[in-house]
Amino acid sequence: CIQKHQELIAFVETIKELYREVILGVVVLLSFLICLEMYQLMT
Repeated sequence: CIQKHQELIAFVETIKELYREVILGVVVLLSFLICLEMYQLMT
């Protein structure tokens, strides 16, 4: 029972790290697209 619990905690940590990288990528991409759009509107 304790081993299952520890495996579950390790699995959740892995998922959290993966999601953190994905969210960071999305934020960077959206920021870039917004900047590009603003630049096009100003020129």
